[in-house]
Amino acid sequence: PKVTVTKRDGLPAGVRNQAYLARHVQAYLAAWPKMQVAKDLRQFEEAVKALDVPPGKGPSYLALEVLTPVFSQVASAGIRSQAVGDLATAKVVALEFRARTGRLPKSLAGIGVKATDPFTGKPYGYRVEGNGFRIWSVGQDRVDDGGKTRQEAGRLPAGSPQSYDEVVRYPRPRTS
Repeated sequence: PKVTVTKRDGLPAGVRNQAYLARHVQAYLAAWPKMQVAKDLRQFEEAVKALDVPPGKGPSYLALEVLTPVFSQVASAGIRSQAVGDLATAKVVALEFRARTGRLPKSLAGIGVKATDPFTGKPYGYRVEGNGFRIWSVGQDRVDDGGKTRQEAGRLPAGSPQSYDEVVRYPRPRTS
């Protein structure tokens, strides 16, 4: 069989590709045991963020340094998805309570909502507002902004694009 040799380093292309792949896989294999025992998405996210990117020069190392943060965003997206689903479920439970009793619940725990904010492990925020309510997760920045939405936050701080809470409201505010 014909072996393709690169002019740049003199290595067969297949060997170079295997070395490139090995660098990428090495970091993930080192973190895999921690990822497997993660009990929730927060622990999984921490394991991914703790990936040890081997120091080095060259395009394959640069690619690894660029791609590792991208892969860590998968866990963050999973956590956000769980929070959004939990918030929608809590809203439905609160509205069912209102339909049965004619009043809004005083707390989520009081109506049997046991789900906790996957960003913190603490209960979701809840507040009655007039004839409605607001339920929130602290969001990706893990700072409780008291149920402030992206629109209410107005101008977001530089370097913190997720600086707001994930919020569901009833009734939904009218948009102008």
